[in-house]
Amino acid sequence: MTEPAQALKPKPILLWCHPRSCSTAIVRAFQNHPQIKVAHEPFPHTMNFSNADNIENKPAFPISETSPWYNATRVDIASILSENKLHEPDEKTGKIVAGPEDGKVIFIKDMAQYSLPNAEFRNHRDLKTKFVAEDFPDELAKDISQIQNESVKNPTVFPVSLLRKFTHAFLIREPERAVPPFLKGLKEMGLKGPDGEELDPAVTSGYVMYLEQRMLYNFFTDPNSEFNTAPRLPEEEGYIDQPQPPPLIDASDLLKDPPAVLKQFCDAVGLSFDPAILTWRNDKPVKEFDLPWNSFYKRAETTTKFEVDERKPEDIIKEVAQNERETVAKIIKTWRPDYEYLLARRTITAAA
Repeated sequence: MTEPAQALKPKPILLWCHPRSCSTAIVRAFQNHPQIKVAHEPFPHTMNFSNADNIENKPAFPISETSPWYNATRVDIASILSENKLHEPDEKTGKIVAGPEDGKVIFIKDMAQYSLPNAEFRNHRDLKTKFVAEDFPDELAKDISQIQNESVKNPTVFPVSLLRKFTHAFLIREPERAVPPFLKGLKEMGLKGPDGEELDPAVTSGYVMYLEQRMLYNFFTDPNSEFNTAPRLPEEEGYIDQPQPPPLIDASDLLKDPPAVLKQFCDAVGLSFDPAILTWRNDKPVKEFDLPWNSFYKRAETTTKFEVDERKPEDIIKEVAQNERETVAKIIKTWRPDYEYLLARRTITAAA
């Protein structure tokens, strides 16, 4: 008698997002999945609190040298997560350690730009800001095009061998609905210019991440990329392969038909679909949102389900000041082609 084939196990799931893409609502959903434990934005957390792995060669927020985060790196954190274990700060040893093995799968929601090495993060941020602020000079357009079209070399801080231990997926949202509330959120954080002046809205362009999502998508899908030509690791045996093309959701589909979209997503990443992820409670604070930038999570923390955004783009842009709207419109126009590039490749849609 032939033994039945054993089902392949799901790898940790890494959902690459951009700000204001409904990603926090997906976190709320998967916190209710019985097979899942969630790691919420571990890489920005590391880069803002670490002395060893950060954006400006120093931590963005005050931190003690005895803090477990002081010498942490994103590779350290990803290595723990790759084993389907949560990273936990241990105040006694002063290190980030792996939590217990409990049979659950890690679901990670993170931002595409935070996959970059530190110097490249700064380069991308400054390039995107300058490109909009200086009205799209040709020499910078060439640099943008090079990023858009490079797909072979690993653009991330993570070794390919580590990236292959995750199932990579993407979430996008039209820039007309993402960019204005992103600028609003930056201001609610109290972010100022370098000399304490009012934040220049062009700075928002430096953190709009459609370009980095496109870059990662191309890297994960190009059959000739270092990701796809690397030899299969022994520890990959028994786990699902990276779906090709990677699961890609547009937020409009998600909000229109959460059951259909999340069922397709779960199927793609090797999870069983559970209706429990369609609703959640809002009667107590979410500890994962206790971060200096928690103003971005306020709405998701008060909701109990996915909700269709009925607003029109012309109403959404009114969230920013009148004197900022022209710049915001330029940012939207600049990065919409990268959004459309990804939208054309989405693998998961609402039911017809």
